[in-house]
Amino acid sequence: MRSLRIPAVLLATALASGCAQDAPTALTPETVANSRSARSCENVTLNLAGYFDSPTTGAGTFTGDLEGTMTFQITEAEQRGRGATHLHFVHTFTTDEGSFNTSDIAVLTPSGQFNERLTIVGGTGIYEGASGSLTAHGWIDSDTGTGEVTYRGQICT
Repeated sequence: MRSLRIPAVLLATALASGCAQDAPTALTPETVANSRSARSCENVTLNLAGYFDSPTTGAGTFTGDLEGTMTFQITEAEQRGRGATHLHFVHTFTTDEGSFNTSDIAVLTPSGQFNERLTIVGGTGIYEGASGSLTAHGWIDSDTGTGEVTYRGQICT
């Protein structure tokens, strides 16, 4: 038993002396604010009415948990099996408090239905350094270039 007590006493002494200094172990408001664990995430649902203003760009307005405007650009399109088009997008969602940017992939069916996965890659204002993801389901009318989309997901700031 004596051999176990000595290492235990040494370990307790080392731990106590390691915590004796305030500077290395103190948690300050600044370290908490800059910590990734201090980020807050918000679940959101956004409803968008949008339109194409060129073959590869468009805009719209969204309401729901946030309100504002959105612009998008198709950066890549590839026709695949059964007439589906696979698309890569970038979006900018703008509110009164800032904007956040996304990098996305989507599949558009010949009937105009689509599903999209958006990755939040940054922003401005309260969205500076934002992360998170959204999914989108909606439709596009190829005759009018208009559509409606519902976005759901999480934005972390």
